[in-house]
Amino acid sequence: MPTVKIIGSGMLGACQITQEGIDAIKSSSQVFWLGKIDGLEALLESINVKAKDLSSLYFNNAIDKDNYTRILNALLVGSGAESTISLIISGHPRVGVTIVQQLQQISDSGRLDLKCMPGISSFDGMINDLALDPLEEGSCIVDANRLILYNYKMEASINYFIYHVCSIGNSKTNFIEPTENNNIAFLKNKLLEHYDKDHTVYLVSTSSSQGVPFEKIAGTLGALEVLMGSVSYMHSLFVPSIIPDKSRVNWDFLKRIQTIEEVN
Repeated sequence: MPTVKIIGSGMLGACQITQEGIDAIKSSSQVFWLGKIDGLEALLESINVKAKDLSSLYFNNAIDKDNYTRILNALLVGSGAESTISLIISGHPRVGVTIVQQLQQISDSGRLDLKCMPGISSFDGMINDLALDPLEEGSCIVDANRLILYNYKMEASINYFIYHVCSIGNSKTNFIEPTENNNIAFLKNKLLEHYDKDHTVYLVSTSSSQGVPFEKIAGTLGALEVLMGSVSYMHSLFVPSIIPDKSRVNWDFLKRIQTIEEVN
């Protein structure tokens, strides 16, 4: 069966591709890439690898799944039983990448062998830019549409990174005008079930090019529509945690921890 290798290029482009990823590219019979990846063409030239850009197959204002099916067909057409194909994408292959989910389903059915080479994800970039340890207060990464669809219970004492806030309740991905047909009210109403309208939230986007700064735009839940007027397909919504009050403290457990610390 054919082997498909997905190489994560990280957030800053070719400079963040791992040696494992470069070795995978060199060993492939066909190489493709998707999206804008700084420095990639220069890297491919330096290692004498010819590759094809599939970005033109992702149409603006088209159904997201249809776009990726079109790219998937182009990726696999003509692949032989022993062929090795590499696809280079931004970020980490396992963080919110529809085509990787589609390829995993094909791999699970036994029709290809899928291998993923990790890259620095947008989540990695955001926690670094925010100087945030995701374990210190706890953090949740969640898709906006899934959060609303399944009416997840939210724990306000942990941080939330809500992805895909540019296409709420909309199966089409408009990366040119992401504010169009974005059903913000659904997300606003969901968040107001758990937070006060004055709670400050942020549109955040880690840098995807050398020299381009991290973006952090503040707003309130009560005026979420105003904040979302600045949304792009690169943004996630960061909802900071609220420190729990003393009534939630497990005092017996706290005494146990303090006893252990005193002994040590």
